[in-house]
Amino acid sequence: MRKPQLHERYQAVKMVFLGYPYDRIVAVLGRSIPSIVHYVDRFGKAGWLDWSQAYRPDGRPN
Repeated sequence: MRKPQLHERYQAVKMVFLGYPYDRIVAVLGRSIPSIVHYVDRFGKAGWLDWSQAYRPDGRPN
């Protein structure tokens, strides 16, 4: 399983804010709805400029 790249996270958040339905975002990016909700939640806490630095994936480090 590949890890989503930062640009995919940005794209998901952008599509949500532009009003795309979640099923369309899932089809385009190949991510689950819970993942997209997680990205939007994380973005809301950090904002555009700090998001890449603030984003720390949950779970065990590699």
